[in-house]
Amino acid sequence: LRTVTNHYYIEEDGTTVTFVREVRVLLPDQASKEDFERELDKFKTTRSERELEWRKEALREIQEYSKRTGRKMSLISSEIDMFISGDYGYLVFRAKISNFCLKEKYKYVFGDQFQGGTIVSGVTIRVTLPLKAKVIEVSPPPSNVRGNEIEWLGPQVFGEEEPYIEFVVPPKDLRDRIIDVENAIKIVKSKIRRGEISKGQINLDKLSEAEEHLERAVEYMEKGLIEKAMAEVNLAQKSYEESLEGYRHEIYYSLAVAIALMSLLMLFVRKRLKKVKRLQG
Repeated sequence: LRTVTNHYYIEEDGTTVTFVREVRVLLPDQASKEDFERELDKFKTTRSERELEWRKEALREIQEYSKRTGRKMSLISSEIDMFISGDYGYLVFRAKISNFCLKEKYKYVFGDQFQGGTIVSGVTIRVTLPLKAKVIEVSPPPSNVRGNEIEWLGPQVFGEEEPYIEFVVPPKDLRDRIIDVENAIKIVKSKIRRGEISKGQINLDKLSEAEEHLERAVEYMEKGLIEKAMAEVNLAQKSYEESLEGYRHEIYYSLAVAIALMSLLMLFVRKRLKKVKRLQG
């Protein structure tokens, strides 16, 4: 029994891909293990030549992909490994490729370099997306989706530019701003509950408005509509700040009163000191 898995790991930058082709062979008995061990011994003596052949093959593929898409890709690294684990023997090819996925502002495309074709039974194509990626479109319909992993099991026919995945990776500053505004609103509501701030000091309508904008920002981000999400988080920030205006005015007034009282106290102290000095003189 022999299976082949072609696994594409898309890195967090959304464009760099580590390709891993894993050929797995079942070794059901001692004789088959001994046969594989002999192949493994041969591999160890010819490893450098095999790795050079694989590098040349990977470079040829990358050149074809670059020509097809008009997007220059580069081979960062490549290697081959062979080993036995349990009842299976493995031959593993790896290649790390830059600029593999197309990037258009916040959107990324995997698969525009492929020409289609067929995979047979026992062959799997698997794509691991960046952890925060939001999928917009997948073609053809996948066999399995597990978290940020999408896979197609053979037999499967692919058309031009398939397998195809369109996805977005929400920028970190957007995710951070959503968290910051969300936490700020939670703090204000918590202080109201504890009586540290009275409801009269806060514009509750504006606070609710900020929460609504924030909910929409999250919804848009989940759908991959990044620009709309950014617009909503800006509105959420604005509404939140407007909700605090009354509270801030009270703080500013209290601060001004405290400063005035402190100034009067200092003036009184200075006058007393002068009087004491005169009496001593």
